[in-house]
Amino acid sequence: MKKILLPQTKVKPSLFLLSIIILLCFSTTGFAQVEKPKEKPVVKEKPVPEKPAQKEPVKEQPPKAKPPQKEKPAQATAPAEKPPAQKPPKPEPEEEEEEAPSFDNTIAYDSEEGSPPASIHDVAWISGNWSGAAFGGTFEEIWSEPFGNSMMGMFKLVVRGRVQFYEMMTISEEKGTLILRLKHFEPDMKGWEEKNETIDFPLVKIYDDVVFFDQFTFEKTGEDELTVYLVIEDKDGKKEEVTFSFKQ
Repeated sequence: MKKILLPQTKVKPSLFLLSIIILLCFSTTGFAQVEKPKEKPVVKEKPVPEKPAQKEPVKEQPPKAKPPQKEKPAQATAPAEKPPAQKPPKPEPEEEEEEAPSFDNTIAYDSEEGSPPASIHDVAWISGNWSGAAFGGTFEEIWSEPFGNSMMGMFKLVVRGRVQFYEMMTISEEKGTLILRLKHFEPDMKGWEEKNETIDFPLVKIYDDVVFFDQFTFEKTGEDELTVYLVIEDKDGKKEEVTFSFKQ
C-alpha cells in the first residue's frame, strides 16, 4: 500500500482521524464506492402438507323396522243394482217327428231289439222258379236251394217284351241270424247303386211259413204260391206297401 503524504497542517485530532479513515476506504481505487454488504437470500420453507385426517368408518345401522300399518277397514260399498230379470225366451215348439207309417204285412227293423236267431234252412221253402204280374208287366224270380249258408235270387221285370231292370239278391246266414241283400241293374247291367253299396234288409221275425225282413216279407200261401210284401218309396218320399203274387 502506498503511503500518502499529507501536508503538515494543524488539524484537530477529531478531524484528522476522520480524514484518515476516509482515505483508507478509497485507497485501492481512488474514490471507490463502498460496497454494501450482501443480504443473504431468505429461503422460504416449503409448507409441509398436512396429512388428511382419517375419517372413522361410519357404522351402518340396521334399518329400523317399520311398525305394521293398520289395515283400514273396508268401506262398505253399496250393492250393485241387479239388472232387471229377463224373461226366458219361450221354447219353440218342437217339430213332431212323423211316425213311420205302419203296414199290415210288413214290419220295420228295430236296431235296439236286433234280429232273432235263425238258420238258412228255415227259409228253404222260398227256393224255386216263380213268376207273376206287376208294374204293368210280367216278372220272373228264381231262388236257389240253400248252399254254403246262403241262397241266391234273381229278378227280372219285362214290360211289352222289353226288360226294364234286373235284381240280384242273397239271403245269408251271418252271426246266427239272417240278412237279405239286394242290388238293381239296368238292362245293360249297369248298377243303380254304387259299386260297394247294397240295400240291406235285416231279419225282424220268422215263423214256419212267413219270414219278416225289414219291410220285406215272404209268405208261403200254398203249395205252388208265394206272396211277397214290399214297402217302396217314390221320388217324393211317400211310402206304400205293394204286393207281389208268385206262382210256380
